[in-house]
Amino acid sequence: RRRGHQLSSVLRRPEAVIAGTYPEIRPHVADGDLVAVRSRHGVFPNLTRLITGSPCTHTAIALWLEGGLWIAEMRSGGNVLVPLSQRAHEDFDVFDCPVDRRNLRGRVLGLLRTKIDYDVGDLARIAAHRLLGVSLPEQDDDVLVCSAFAALVYLTCGWQPKGLPSIAAPGDVVDAFGVFPKITYRR
Repeated sequence: RRRGHQLSSVLRRPEAVIAGTYPEIRPHVADGDLVAVRSRHGVFPNLTRLITGSPCTHTAIALWLEGGLWIAEMRSGGNVLVPLSQRAHEDFDVFDCPVDRRNLRGRVLGLLRTKIDYDVGDLARIAAHRLLGVSLPEQDDDVLVCSAFAALVYLTCGWQPKGLPSIAAPGDVVDAFGVFPKITYRR
């Protein structure tokens, strides 16, 4: 059973969606905002879209540090902090932070100080769940994929989403926000 992307007219719309070039949208991204990447190239993004039915292929959390806009994310080497501009060659949406930004900032920086490995096994578990109906564990472990990292940060800061799987795919996290993006960036 595949679950498609859930954006619908039921979701809350922001007062205005900001769209534009990277320099135009950059100042509107705030600490703690979710960045949902819509990559169209590569094996993992294509598999993610195929399996989940969502255009969202990667998630990260925005942070401003010393005048630079960064994203905390999981990559194959583990948890990292990279400039958001490294994603400017891909489409992405930005969603307003669902929790207190000050608490989230400390939590993200704390997690970046620890080693968190990337869990390729979670990709297989998500696929088995979506395609074959295999149950997910009640709780994820401490080895994470990008969307599980973002969900962990928000959940430990008080976020209470409805229907978020224990091992969330990028589209699951976006759907759990229950809102349309505040920023759309299309290259």
